Amino acid sequence: MPGLDLFEKLSLVEVCSVLEVHPFELGRLLGAKSELPRDLRFDESEIGRLRDLAGLETWWDGGKLPVEDSDRKRALVRSLAHLVVERELPGGAPTRADNLFRGLDGDDAAFVRRLVNQLIRERMATSAASARGLLFQVPDDQASAFQAIAAGEDLPSGLEALCR
Repeated sequence: MPGLDLFEKLSLVEVCSVLEVHPFELGRLLGAKSELPRDLRFDESEIGRLRDLAGLETWWDGGKLPVEDSDRKRALVRSLAHLVVERELPGGAPTRADNLFRGLDGDDAAFVRRLVNQLIRERMATSAASARGLLFQVPDDQASAFQAIAAGEDLPSGLEALCR
């Protein structure tokens, strides 16, 4: 019977909940790619393709931070720097800015959002708007700065102030 498969499909809101993005974000991206379905229903099997299309990555597993520090905020700063270096962002392809805090909850996510903004203000990173969303990129010449931050050797004063 036609139409019964509609009840087996996920709504745009349900898909966005899984992907951790606002429905407008996914709708805007699908519209830009001319892939917006007429009924806004998706098979569960499409979630991976939509994640790739949007450039969504979960950087944090929600558990232990990759870098330990006695201060939680410094640990987040150092861990983000570690993840930036590990994912070869300096000189590499940009990533969605929201990937940098996807997987974190509450106060940690809010802090990393402020941290990302501070990195851009300090010109340690750049941002650019795209159809995929706000992109974050680290210039080649900042690679050693991110390595030093991850190692706990040098925390720029603007980032240090953010930790207070």
